[in-house]
Amino acid sequence: STMQHLSTLTKIRKALKPYIKDMVKEGSDKGYPLQRPLFFHYESDDIAYDLQDEFLFGSDILVAPVLTPTTTTRDLYLPEDVWVHFWSGTEYRGGQITVECPLGYPPVFYRKDSKYRKVFEKTAEINRY
Repeated sequence: STMQHLSTLTKIRKALKPYIKDMVKEGSDKGYPLQRPLFFHYESDDIAYDLQDEFLFGSDILVAPVLTPTTTTRDLYLPEDVWVHFWSGTEYRGGQITVECPLGYPPVFYRKDSKYRKVFEKTAEINRY
């Protein structure tokens, strides 16, 4: 099962290559980190400044890590925007939410209006539940 999971993660990384490549270039050109605090792109959101356990991967992917293997749901905050849950395709409009996060499906979201939406949709198909 570990090898299967590694294979899935490798396919996801490969599918995200256009996005990652552009975010690395943006980082090089502008000095932006690839992993960013939420307030980096949502500076008027006061809640975003207090979050220590969520981050943006580039400008359009939000990750809320799960830190224990027995956790199956996760409470998290989404900044005001339309977010799509990577694994289920469910849309959320910012605020406090709770999502399922079975092992292998961490809470990951992308901005619906992202210019990389097609890349994200194709990537999500690799590990959809």
